[in-house]
Amino acid sequence: PTRRSSDLGILVVVLVGATAVAVRRALAATAALAVQREKAAQDVAARIGHASATDAPTGLPNREALLRATSTALDARTAHDLEPSRDQVAVIMAEIDRFDVIADSLGAALADDIALQVARRLRSGLPVQQVVARLGRHQFGLLLPHATPDSCASVARRITRLMERPILSSG
Repeated sequence: PTRRSSDLGILVVVLVGATAVAVRRALAATAALAVQREKAAQDVAARIGHASATDAPTGLPNREALLRATSTALDARTAHDLEPSRDQVAVIMAEIDRFDVIADSLGAALADDIALQVARRLRSGLPVQQVVARLGRHQFGLLLPHATPDSCASVARRITRLMERPILSSG
């Protein structure tokens, strides 16, 4: 059969259009894959960031995280307080007595379990705005962003009451 030039022009346009659709689909699929990979990379970075700021056995923030939170609280106080205030930023330290003896004689698993139980008691017994962090093997720190001498004493008494019950472990 004889083809007219106008028929060939339509055929070419249709092929170019079909090719453009296929290319757009391929580009869209590639872009979607790139977005998925970027999201996965962000998730990994977030997990690494969280792990670097978290004490693994207790799930509490670690020393570095407490230092950053303290710095942020001090910066916020400096930026917002034009007049001297009675409230101050305070950090309270608490230690588990004879923790090293327990860890050395009964093992790291039991020591981690004890630290976890202490962390749970501190976290559940103190207000949310107070950052509770594990600073070392047997040390914990509490950030009080709006503290007075009386509130510090009150928190110290509360910590003592939280630790009065024996810690039982099956570890």
